Amino acid sequence: MLTESGIADFTMTGVSRSAGLSIGGVYGRFPNREALLREVKDDVLTELEEEVRSRAEADPGDLRSTLTTLVTTLAEALHTRSRLFAFVFLHSADDPAMRRRGFVFHERMKNLFRDALGRHGESISRDRTTAVDVLYEVVVQSLISRTITEGSSPEGETTYAGIPPWRTYAAHVAEMSCLYLTIPTPVGAPPGEDHDLH
Repeated sequence: MLTESGIADFTMTGVSRSAGLSIGGVYGRFPNREALLREVKDDVLTELEEEVRSRAEADPGDLRSTLTTLVTTLAEALHTRSRLFAFVFLHSADDPAMRRRGFVFHERMKNLFRDALGRHGESISRDRTTAVDVLYEVVVQSLISRTITEGSSPEGETTYAGIPPWRTYAAHVAEMSCLYLTIPTPVGAPPGEDHDLH
């Protein structure tokens, strides 16, 4: 319903009709619309966490393979349900409980990135903790931004030129991530500054 009709038309009456339940049956499970929306968000984020974790744990490859798995799994999941995820991420700002669940999602996902990339610690040329923290923010926030743009735009609307397809974008983000983790910071150079890497 959220994907097809949007938040404005998401009512308890509409949910009861769609689910084939009486309105009393819906209210018996959820005291109000906000409680139902919180449950939807929790389910959606939990499914995404589990999907990324499952695929990352099944990937026996090297650092590049693990990064590709992490980025591609996230990009595909967000893209295929962009309208739903756009709602989840945009609607969070207005509800402290939903916002908190979003923070828990990021904490869990960052730990997942740490665990998956930690298996390849010998391949990472930078301070591992800082590098994974930065990489997580760049990868996940860029994918979420794409999802919000895609998922909140009316069907058929052109946003702006030069947005690569999600598979192409994911492949390039994974490649950039691999380069970032494996190119060492020059000895004695302060972190966070631009350096000549040649």
